[in-house]
Amino acid sequence: MRASWKGTISFGLVTIPIKVYSAQKDKSVSFTLLHKDCLTPIKYKKWCPKCNRELTSDEIVRGYEITKGQYVVLTDEDLEKIPLKTIKSVQILGFVNAEEVNNPLLFRKVYYIVPDKGGEKAYVLLREAMKRENKVAVAKVAIRGKEYLALVYPLNHILALILLYYADEIIPESELPAFAEPEISEQELELARELIRMLEKKFVHEEYKDEYREALEALVRQKLEGKEIVIPETKPEEVKELVEALRATVAEIRKKKKQGE
Repeated sequence: MRASWKGTISFGLVTIPIKVYSAQKDKSVSFTLLHKDCLTPIKYKKWCPKCNRELTSDEIVRGYEITKGQYVVLTDEDLEKIPLKTIKSVQILGFVNAEEVNNPLLFRKVYYIVPDKGGEKAYVLLREAMKRENKVAVAKVAIRGKEYLALVYPLNHILALILLYYADEIIPESELPAFAEPEISEQELELARELIRMLEKKFVHEEYKDEYREALEALVRQKLEGKEIVIPETKPEEVKELVEALRATVAEIRKKKKQGE
């Protein structure tokens, strides 16, 4: 497995050499866009509208727009000269209780951190100390041209690096369209609570599968085998009043539980 980033973790006078690996992989279904007539994959050209021609990669530079239509060109060498400690280091700024940073709006991406050669003892010492104190570290790190706020998080026998959004990157609720809050009765609330209690279960991650991807793969196999694709008939659900729908759902779950006993 190839490391996504290599550097150090630094806190106080302690420096730990590390490698960072992606903790997630996207298995979303992807399609190739084809020309309808000949089924050839479509190409997207890097086109300069002023010069009216296609560009090669070595003709393209990175520009930062300062005013409308005016840019400052920045090279990779320029970016490497930015005077930040976080360019090659996860800089720990302090330690906080994990409960203080459990807002899902904050989380951007997760990486695994493993110690590089010579950093094993300091790595394990940091991990175990954080576990005993029930703390996570607030840090900063620069990856791929951006400095991120991050958490260093003890996770089982490794440390995780969780990239966060800054406060000014999160859209506040006040910017959402307002809606009038209707009154709810105690009867409606109690029915909803009962339904929640009846559907309560432990979260077992492995139980959940990407059914869309499985169905799509089955569809592809059917088309390859020349089979007719049959769409099952579905009856539209009857629209019920809220309380009636809650009662019907609770009754249905009770019936299923009784049959399963």
